[in-house]
Amino acid sequence: MQAGHELARVQGSKMKRSCEFVECSARTGDPSSREVQLLKQVQARDRIAFRELVEQLQSKVFSVLYALLGNASEADVAAQKVFVRLYHTVACVAQHHDPVKYTYRLAIDQCLVELRMRRLRKLFSWLAGSTLIPDANGLPKNAENRERTLVVRSLSMLPDKERTLLVLKEVAGQTVEEIADIMHLDAAVVRRRLFAARQRFRTSVSAAEE
Repeated sequence: MQAGHELARVQGSKMKRSCEFVECSARTGDPSSREVQLLKQVQARDRIAFRELVEQLQSKVFSVLYALLGNASEADVAAQKVFVRLYHTVACVAQHHDPVKYTYRLAIDQCLVELRMRRLRKLFSWLAGSTLIPDANGLPKNAENRERTLVVRSLSMLPDKERTLLVLKEVAGQTVEEIADIMHLDAAVVRRRLFAARQRFRTSVSAAEE
């Protein structure tokens, strides 16, 4: 089973709160793009333009956050935080820069915060002797949900850095060069880590299917 094929099958045409992925197309930093035009208006504190910018970007952001967090509710909350931060930091974005890539940076940063908080909550629940932690081996009976859960679970087995790169490449549709720009890495490093991430992902999926 190929990593790109498995990730593509958990994408849909529009965001749904029922945990469905959406198609995330890559955009360039062309100053004529609608997102860049909206960025300029938002920098002038145009709230209507900001709402439209959110509508343009929300499915992309949700897709990345859901792939990284594996939980639709957490991804939805994290996405709201990302857009609040976008509004308050938009003045820092050069007008010729691609707002999509900038928003992805914010999403990755927020995701790392959410994952750290999740680990803390899990630790405290263990210390409290909680019996409410779900069975890590349980899979939904519905075939589509089962496959989506399998993919998300396999992603969660990857190291954080590898998982982030794989999601940006296969879910968000970013090029190696764009990922390098988002993550502040050398393109060669991104290629090397993506190769390792795909290998681990395939191994994890194969093991889970046995």
